[in-house]
Amino acid sequence: MDEKKLIAGAKNGDESAFEELVRRYRKPIYHLLYRLVADYMEAADLTQEVFVKMWQKLSNLRGEGSFKSWLYRIAVNEAKNHFRAKKRRKWVPLSPKLPALDNPEKSTLAGERKKALLSAVERLPEKQRISLVLRVWEGMDFAEIAEVMGSSAATARANYHFALVNLKKIIKKR
Repeated sequence: MDEKKLIAGAKNGDESAFEELVRRYRKPIYHLLYRLVADYMEAADLTQEVFVKMWQKLSNLRGEGSFKSWLYRIAVNEAKNHFRAKKRRKWVPLSPKLPALDNPEKSTLAGERKKALLSAVERLPEKQRISLVLRVWEGMDFAEIAEVMGSSAATARANYHFALVNLKKIIKKR
């Protein structure tokens, strides 16, 4: 079924339309949240919260912008609330694949590089970290990132640019 019809149906209380939207977006939202909070269980809990909020706020959804950006914005806000509540900043591996175990020297080197990069990413300011995740892992363009973060495309681009600049500085200091 067409996404616009599903959204209209869910706004009118059609539970099957809502369930289909959840089915379509559950994995992408979970993966986004996992990349932001670095904990499987917390990401699962936050994912549920996102869809509860989606249900509650569907009536406020106007036709402006994409549904995906609107939903990702809810998810990013949930992650921000999580960071504030926990007062901690974690990160997850940049690659879900583990290094090959057939070459221990290569695996050790890859592990050391990954740790250095993770440590650097963990030290980025929140907005830079979020724009980096949305750009690199979610493949969003700057207009979509701006929509999710409630900023302009120029601000999204600047956050991403400064994330890269700051990562280089942090890594060089090591």
